[in-house]
Parts: sequence; C-alpha cells; structure tokens
Amino acid sequence: MQRSRTVSGSSATPDQYVIDPRYAEGYDERLPELAADLVRDKPDVIFAVGPPPALAAARATSTIPVVFVGVGDPVGTGLVPNLARPPGNVTGITFARRRAGP
Repeated sequence: MQRSRTVSGSSATPDQYVIDPRYAEGYDERLPELAADLVRDKPDVIFAVGPPPALAAARATSTIPVVFVGVGDPVGTGLVPNLARPPGNVTGITFARRRAGP
C-alpha cells in the first residue's frame, strides 16, 4: 500500500493514510451494516479485529482486501479455507499452533 484516498472533510493529503473506524459497541448484530457502510466508502483495505468483525467484513466484499487479527482459528471460523495460502481477499495474522503429535 503506497497511498490512500482522503475522506471527505479530512485534512489528510494524498500521501497520508486515513483511518476511518467503525464500532459495533458490543452489538454484533450491527456488524453487517457497518461492514456494508465501509465497503460503500471503497477503502483500499479493511482491517478487522476479532472473529465477528472479520467475518462481517469478509462477507461484505470479495474485492477489497480484508486483514484480520485476533482470530484464534481462522480456518475453524470460516474466514479462510487454509492457513498456507488463503485464496481470495482475506488474510491476517493468527497465533494458533498445531500439535505435532498426539
């Protein structure tokens, strides 16, 4: 990522990054609406913290990159089909460990 669009009313210049957060305030049922709102704004990337926001963002777009953190099991939650090379527009960081043996 090199540059970001500016948000209407923002004092950012084209070579600065704009963070435009959304908060569900504990009401996960609001997440699909908030994710759709983000997608309408056409950001360069959506950053999601935790499984519910990441799932909402992933379901809202198949073209805007979604980067997640704080998801213990991205495969188990259905965010990505595998950890090695997740296809599509969803990727992230997890600290999940696989057991090597019984």
